[in-house]
Amino acid sequence: MTPEQFQRVRELFEQALETEPRDVGVWLDQHASGDRQVRAEVAALLNYHSRAGSFLAEPVTERVPDLLEEQGALEPGAVIGTYTIEREIGRGGMGHVYLAKDSRLGRLVALKALPPRWTREEAQRERLRREAQAAAALAHPGICTVFALEEVNGDLFIVSEYVEGHTLREEIGRPTRPSASEVLETAREIADALACAHMKGITHRDLKPENIMRGADGRLKILDFGLARFDRKVDETLPVPLTRPGMFIGTPAYMAPEQLDGRPADARSDVFAFGVVMYEYASAVHPFNANSLMAVAARVLQSEVAPLDGRHPALSRTLVGVIDRCLRKAPAERFASAGEIMTALTRDEQAPKSDRAR
Repeated sequence: MTPEQFQRVRELFEQALETEPRDVGVWLDQHASGDRQVRAEVAALLNYHSRAGSFLAEPVTERVPDLLEEQGALEPGAVIGTYTIEREIGRGGMGHVYLAKDSRLGRLVALKALPPRWTREEAQRERLRREAQAAAALAHPGICTVFALEEVNGDLFIVSEYVEGHTLREEIGRPTRPSASEVLETAREIADALACAHMKGITHRDLKPENIMRGADGRLKILDFGLARFDRKVDETLPVPLTRPGMFIGTPAYMAPEQLDGRPADARSDVFAFGVVMYEYASAVHPFNANSLMAVAARVLQSEVAPLDGRHPALSRTLVGVIDRCLRKAPAERFASAGEIMTALTRDEQAPKSDRAR
């Protein structure tokens, strides 16, 4: 498909989302009958949009009615066991996150209050305990340490290291783009941390710029491994998965196609998310950028990505090739794990400078 055709596909797809034609086939005949390839591409995008959009468009309170039943936000000064709440520092579908003071050790921690839907059944509580234990075993400077899973008055809280700094999202929002060397170093740090988890059979499932912090020392840390997926094929001692087949965990804009289709996530899903994060970090543009969340999801499933070297020409061939491979639709065509990404990025160090520069 030529760049002109690709642009036409994008325009027609977005136009169809805005106008919502009653008969898509008739609408396509009117607007794209002159180019069969463009018509077929738009039709496929709209088909995937209807599939992905069903769970994105449905009101969240209908999909998870108990979401609003969770306890309200804790106020500063509230005491949870041995932890005193200082302030709320984040929230999402997985619960509220607070900065808290641990009176036992006199240190600041991040305290995540898990919503009731995760903790009502004893079987779920036991899985959470074992998942927290497995996540706590991830000893790597690039992974935020999980300290404990605390139960207080029937509520569960994940206690983890508090990282003072800023997120990768904040860096992406800056007016200037990182240099080629900064992009490469960022890619290596994230891949190295993910490789540690993948080696132990742990998949993050929600890797995104908001879950990657740059600390005061300049190093990156991946957050939120507390509710990751565990591959018992790698390690039989890991817990049985908490979530059920077809249950969505993650952020649609960073989900791999198989996750959007409701299939299980594995290390290759993290590899896809890594590709999305690095593309966006390098260019400040999401590789599947669109006007709506549903359109983004549809493009993840169907559309090809504009070449990254056109957005950041200084990047090396190796790094551009790595990110491109991470973003392939079929899991089998991506790197099998972040460890393979690290191996590929190491070649960039070993290559002559004339081969690395672009």
